[in-house]
Amino acid sequence: MAEFANDVNPVTQEFLVDAIERGEREGYNAVVIEMDTPGGLGSSMRAIVKEILAAEVPVVVYVAPSGASADSAGAVIGMSADVLAMAPQTNIGSSTPVSIGGEDISKDLRRKIVNDAAAYIGELAREHGRNVQVAREMVTKATNLGAREALDRNVADVIATDYPDLFRQIDGMTVQPKGLTISTPAGSQIERVEMSTWKKLLDLLIDPNIIALMLSIGLIGIVVE
Repeated sequence: MAEFANDVNPVTQEFLVDAIERGEREGYNAVVIEMDTPGGLGSSMRAIVKEILAAEVPVVVYVAPSGASADSAGAVIGMSADVLAMAPQTNIGSSTPVSIGGEDISKDLRRKIVNDAAAYIGELAREHGRNVQVAREMVTKATNLGAREALDRNVADVIATDYPDLFRQIDGMTVQPKGLTISTPAGSQIERVEMSTWKKLLDLLIDPNIIALMLSIGLIGIVVE
């Protein structure tokens, strides 16, 4: 299980890709990504999605714990999962693209970006047997769904209160489009994968707030000098 409670960025991209590759290499029954994210970079999101789609081990995205969300890029990653599970009192959606700095995007460019993102998430939903229209509306209308509504509208596959509940529900499930069958019988062991100290430091250093603070300190230093 890889705990992902952060932005989608190059550091967390590498962390998740490594976790999936380890799951394949060491023959695990499934890789679970426990997700709570506000979103992040589109390029890192697409790299994670490609890794999930190519994985030869079932990849489960579990939006948890209660109170967590899979927003923006996180919703797209969720749509790419072999199983999208959500804990009660979580939500998913609001995937309309925005610029890095939050500035307005010109009308023509915005239409191009939104249409591309809607087609991308819609195709992921279609291939995994989920609600294409709702998935597209996450981009075009910034739709956001709570766990119960996501399950009712065929966006999420499972609502699970904890890991034993999750494993019980997905045991024996055959996932689309890979055709893999998940085996998570009662008593299945969970091995947690955490980010290394070095990756945590890198992740901190690329935080936009930290970068802005460092630039401000640098400018103050120049002025004082």
